[in-house]
Amino acid sequence: MPWRVAERSSQHRVWCSDRRGQHGADPVWTMAQDRRARRYLESLRCYGAVRRRAEEVLRAESVTFGALRRAGPAYFAAAPPAAC
Repeated sequence: MPWRVAERSSQHRVWCSDRRGQHGADPVWTMAQDRRARRYLESLRCYGAVRRRAEEVLRAESVTFGALRRAGPAYFAAAPPAAC
């Protein structure tokens, strides 16, 4: 039963030709892949620690800098110019 036919776009992405969602992906397939990936990731021993760290990073306050300078293998962020 051919309910999904793959086509290649000019950018070499595979699209499903039927049951397309807003952006061309099959929503049933997308949800199934999401569930599969989450089951795998949640089974890893380090999942809890990685998730907590990712949440911490995403909640962190944004930082701005004036310029990025390279010195050998390191990069240094310069403070932004002071407001007058």
